[in-house]
Amino acid sequence: MGIEVKIIKPLKLKRLANGILILTEDAIIIIHDLIIEDRKLMGKDDPISIRNPGLIGHLCDTLADRLHKYSGNLREDTLYVATETFYYIACEHPFTEGNKSTGYVCALLLLNANLSIGTRLNLGSSPHEAEEIVRLAEGGKDPRELRKLIKEFLQKEISG
Repeated sequence: MGIEVKIIKPLKLKRLANGILILTEDAIIIIHDLIIEDRKLMGKDDPISIRNPGLIGHLCDTLADRLHKYSGNLREDTLYVATETFYYIACEHPFTEGNKSTGYVCALLLLNANLSIGTRLNLGSSPHEAEEIVRLAEGGKDPRELRKLIKEFLQKEISG
């Protein structure tokens, strides 16, 4: 159970040529820092630190540069961006702690920014299903299968 946190720093999103919004590196780091602060309020002693900043930059560059991956369908393109964001952060671990929660919150923010779904965010935790997806990743599951599971999970978030 996390607490509600108002984001006091503006999150900068980048609008691609196809109209899809993606998170910037700075926005992802701000979200992560807020999650770690929330976890501290819940008694956890996680450090605010980036293990591999290149992964965050790679994610942002990939989403911005691979326009051929987009279909032109707002819902499908939003799911693609949210799925890739969740996957890269939760499974590739750019931060020392808080990767699953950061990936989950970033994905939900992208769904809301692009589709206006009005999701309430719980910054300090991620749902059981999201944790299971990451557990599968740590077990060596095929990245394509993981992306498929993440996309199915996020489709449920859109459907409510």
